[in-house]
Amino acid sequence: MKRTVQLLLIDGDGAGRIQAQLDNWTGVAYKIPKLLLSECKERSELKHCGVYFLFDEDELTGTPIAYVGQIRERKNGESLLARFSEHTKSGSKSFVNEVIFFTTSTNVFGPTELCYLENRFYELAKDAGRYRLTNGNAPSAGTVTEAKEAELNLYIENAKILMSALGHRLFIPMVPEKRTVVVEKPRSVPLSLDRKVNAYGHIHADGLWTTDGVVVLKGSQIYLQKRKGISRLLVKRKAEDLKSGLLKRVDESTAELTEDVLFASPSAAGIYVLNGSVNGRTHGRMQTVRRLASWKKRMNKLPAIGRNAKKNLAEGNICPSNIQRLTFVNGQVS
Repeated sequence: MKRTVQLLLIDGDGAGRIQAQLDNWTGVAYKIPKLLLSECKERSELKHCGVYFLFDEDELTGTPIAYVGQIRERKNGESLLARFSEHTKSGSKSFVNEVIFFTTSTNVFGPTELCYLENRFYELAKDAGRYRLTNGNAPSAGTVTEAKEAELNLYIENAKILMSALGHRLFIPMVPEKRTVVVEKPRSVPLSLDRKVNAYGHIHADGLWTTDGVVVLKGSQIYLQKRKGISRLLVKRKAEDLKSGLLKRVDESTAELTEDVLFASPSAAGIYVLNGSVNGRTHGRMQTVRRLASWKKRMNKLPAIGRNAKKNLAEGNICPSNIQRLTFVNGQVS
């Protein structure tokens, strides 16, 4: 369904403060760079109750970082600014680059609603797996009525749209959900990297080529021994990933990836997997082409499935990894 997002550039450019709203919805979101927070004292909606997100990225790995919190009404009327000031004074959130704040124009959220929203936003971000969350503990969900839960879930769906429109895909899973019907254009293409490394043997990793980059999938092998051309940053990153549990050591030379990890390009993914220089496009694409060729042969052996599906498959516009089940009606895919 198409939606209209209204963006107000408060400072006249996209690098400044932005207010975001949807048609026929009382919710409102603000995206504010850290350096411009002090200029927001006169905006009344920033004194309302709501849920806020703090964003930045890890200097070593480039991994995006986020924190989810709630803001209740304060006597001094400076809810968001006062809360952010507390974070910076304690030094616990000194990493912050920008803030996104969700509230309503009518300021209707009470403590119960805020607890529910904070918890659901945290769980959605955690499940998506794109950002490293710095909350010490998962926020408590509290208790809401069935009617209020339905109302708040609608607010969350709208907030997810605005979060993406404001440049953060915090709630969108890295690996697209599997579909049960043929789609005209795949959202992801499966990749497989299998390469002999030094005297160790073959390293195997699976991934998905998505619109965001390349996702190396959980369970993939990761080579750890130093190779020619490896950078100090990569060595340090691997050490941090072993310490955090993102990598589980299998033996002296390899580890297993415990979560899906997104990389900006096939080459970046290949370098991480093989611990050295590699053209990820060449290696990954070779495997993809082989798979597509195999799928085409298999599809040709199937009963008549309709010209459109066969044509799209032959042109590489669809692939069986996007198809869990095909239903045939009068020789056509439905």
